[in-house]
Order: sequence, then C-alpha cells, then structure tokens
Amino acid sequence: MVTRRGEEAVVILAADEYRRLSGQTPRLMDCLLNAPRGEALVFERSPEAIRDIAL
Repeated sequence: MVTRRGEEAVVILAADEYRRLSGQTPRLMDCLLNAPRGEALVFERSPEAIRDIAL
C-alpha cells in the first residue's frame, strides 16, 4: 500500500495477481496483433534447381 499525504493512494501487486483479480486474461490473438513490428520478412525462393540428396 502506498499513501499520499497520509491517504491510501496506490496498491502494488504482481501483474498475474492483478489480471486474476480484474478478470483480464490475454488472448493469443490479442498478443499476436499487438506484437512488436520489425522489418518485413522477405519470402523469395532461390531460382536454383532443387538438388538430389543421397540418404
């Protein structure tokens, strides 16, 4: 408990406990949509022919 001028102002607790108490559970889709964006991926296939591999 944090007070300001003698009055209760803020409660500090673990993020997991806050989510449990507030009913907030992240959905996978929300996590994916809000993921940090980096540089665009380049999906180019090599023009070289596929080679045989002896197993």
